[in-house]
Amino acid sequence: AATANEPAPFDVAGGQTFDVGLRLLPGATMSGRVLLPGGAPAPAGLVVQALRPGKAFGLDDVVLRATETDGAGAFAFTGLDGDRFRVRAASERYLDARSNVLELEVGAQALDDIELQLGTGRSIGGSVVDADGAGLADLEVQAVVDAAQLMGVGAMTAMSGPRGRTRTDAEGAFEVTGLGAGPFTVRAFDADGAVVARADDVAPETDGLVLHAMTPATIAGRVVDDSDRTVPGVEIRLARVSSAQIGEVRIERRAARSAEDGTFTFGDLSEGTYELWVRTETHATLETQRVRVVHDEPTAPLELVAPRAASASGVVADANGRPKAGALVTYFDSSRSLYTPSQVSGPVVAPTRTDARGRFEVLGLPAV
Repeated sequence: AATANEPAPFDVAGGQTFDVGLRLLPGATMSGRVLLPGGAPAPAGLVVQALRPGKAFGLDDVVLRATETDGAGAFAFTGLDGDRFRVRAASERYLDARSNVLELEVGAQALDDIELQLGTGRSIGGSVVDADGAGLADLEVQAVVDAAQLMGVGAMTAMSGPRGRTRTDAEGAFEVTGLGAGPFTVRAFDADGAVVARADDVAPETDGLVLHAMTPATIAGRVVDDSDRTVPGVEIRLARVSSAQIGEVRIERRAARSAEDGTFTFGDLSEGTYELWVRTETHATLETQRVRVVHDEPTAPLELVAPRAASASGVVADANGRPKAGALVTYFDSSRSLYTPSQVSGPVVAPTRTDARGRFEVLGLPAV
């Protein structure tokens, strides 16, 4: 078990051959065991990961290595670089266990006796049925924490036990275990990976949830300008509206482009509330258009009015009046609070930077 030291950079020219030597150093090791909630050793085959800690309280940790527990719940990593690590044990039946940040140095250092105890997870049970109420067998069912819950102060709680999966039995029944506080979006998938049924905002410990197989919905329409002329080739954006602790947020974003006749279509949509808008360098809607999609009810064609967009240009100067190069210039709608969810997660104009003379131009502003 060894790790290579940092190689010195060198240039290679065409036709040349180089012999490169790397000095191997003794690698560090980490080992320990995983315990079930009651204290018994975890079974063989449980996945254990060595992570490089990120900066977002564990939300952006990077998986470096993965191994599995043996029959006694033990695991080991060898040949590690000197760095900061975190160890996580993942299970679909229990809540994941995660260590504190561990410091390792290159050399023969070893961290032994790392103990990870899995938590008792919650569950969601129910069934998937067709239009006649008959159970649908052998479908994959996934419960994933509602993406809206990852925005705001509840993100850390939501990331504990964020997902689980199972399959329906012969009668269409299912139970997903190892879940955290939620709430969750529960989906059923067919053999091709298409969503068959969906339920949002499902609380953990829900029992008797019925997922009804549905025909995917469609939102269609056309884009026109303020003179009722069709607008081809512009990007239409769509987002699902969901509730979070900070208010309404926009998730599951998608985009489509208008055809030559200005028409557009978004397919494979599940029941819910959506917002659509156009915001490009040439055209921009003055506000978003909200649509409610209801299972088995057709959605009326939409008309998005997108007048020609405005622009703003100018110069940024420092305190002494000299042009400031590389300054970031952004658009802010002064009619809204900076902290209103619609301003935070709704349509925005791409920021720009000043050139060498401090000049800037912001395109795609809604004309008012």
